[in-house]
Amino acid sequence: MLTKDFDIRVFSNMEQLSIDWPDADDKTGCAFFVFQSKSFIRAWEASYGQEPGVQLCLTEVRQTDDTPLLFLPLFITRICGSRVLSFIDGGA
Repeated sequence: MLTKDFDIRVFSNMEQLSIDWPDADDKTGCAFFVFQSKSFIRAWEASYGQEPGVQLCLTEVRQTDDTPLLFLPLFITRICGSRVLSFIDGGA
């Protein structure tokens, strides 16, 4: 099973994020999309994130040695009575 080789962490707000999450002014050479940046997530959380029934799911995937592999800014909302997990960029 692959999950034994990874550590998956899910956070419900910005304050819980690790310092490894990239930001718009990142100078480490990390490759990421703008919607993965802390700046975008802050703006999203202050606007769309305030809608009733919206739950932020900021997901980090790390190797067992704690090296970050993947940052997924996701959210859960209800559509026609079903809970739907989506990227916070809304599919843009």
